[in-house]
Amino acid sequence: MTVMNDKDTLFLPVLNALIEGERRVKVGGLWGGAKAYFVSMLQQGLHRPIVVVTPSSERTDEIHRELHFLGEGENGEPICRFPSW
Repeated sequence: MTVMNDKDTLFLPVLNALIEGERRVKVGGLWGGAKAYFVSMLQQGLHRPIVVVTPSSERTDEIHRELHFLGEGENGEPICRFPSW
């Protein structure tokens, strides 16, 4: 399955690892809106829910807004925000 261009060397290995059954993946080096875009593309490639853990409530609010800007999941799945504990 090809979701993005071959030049996206970070995306495809992560997508393939998740497709092959890896349950947890840690990704670093993305800045700003690229994080939400990456999550959005993963959701489209996987066709299943994704959990994103952030270091703060502020960052949770930010990525939640960015994901809504990019649109709901491929099949209209909601983008949910869970409060910090």
